[in-house]
Amino acid sequence: MPIIRSDSLALHVTSADQQTALADTLALYRRLVRDLMTVAYTHWPVVGTGKGNDVVKVIEGLIHPTRQRPQVRYPYFAKRYYKFPSYLRRVAIMDAVGQVRSFVTRFDTWLRGERKHPHAKPPRLTSSTKTFPSLYG
Repeated sequence: MPIIRSDSLALHVTSADQQTALADTLALYRRLVRDLMTVAYTHWPVVGTGKGNDVVKVIEGLIHPTRQRPQVRYPYFAKRYYKFPSYLRRVAIMDAVGQVRSFVTRFDTWLRGERKHPHAKPPRLTSSTKTFPSLYG
């Protein structure tokens, strides 16, 4: 069995330009996750049955045009997030699907009546999350 190494490194940003670039990247990533959450929730009957990377294939088929698939259901993503790195796009898809999956699970639990208080309000799908992408140098 191969040994897998995982390091956690601190990100030290020194100049104001680097800080601005990092803040812009984070804002764009969070905007993409928010937009992907709407797609994932809209197509939840199909997306929700997927496991692992299968959900990435389903959502990319809806938003990401390729030479073999020039027409997609949501061309907005190709215009708004043009030249977005594929590894960040796929991480954002997994992040968005995970958040929608969490909401659907909590909402189903609430519908079954499993609540802390009898008058508890239903959970809400919050698209303004403070998620962070994995950034590589």
